[in-house]
Amino acid sequence: MDKPQVGENISKIVRVLMALHEMDQDALGRALGCDASVVSKTLRGKRRWSLDDIVKLAEVFDRPISYFFEPADTLVRNRCFRQEESRQLVGSAA
Repeated sequence: MDKPQVGENISKIVRVLMALHEMDQDALGRALGCDASVVSKTLRGKRRWSLDDIVKLAEVFDRPISYFFEPADTLVRNRCFRQEESRQLVGSAA
């Protein structure tokens, strides 16, 4: 995966986890110590995920850091998401 693909992949995973935890961009921003606008830019690929962001994401969502670097489709295949989250993830890839 090249750098843009890594960022897109992390964003896909974060979107699904946000849905799973019923978390909006404001809530995620507070958890990460930033504004919702920063979260929005990062999810859209206008800003890169920093290592600090990824460490905080791992803490917020109770996942290992490596989880965010797994290809999103692998997480779906390995059933790391419930069925409805998997559909959201696959749908966002289209």
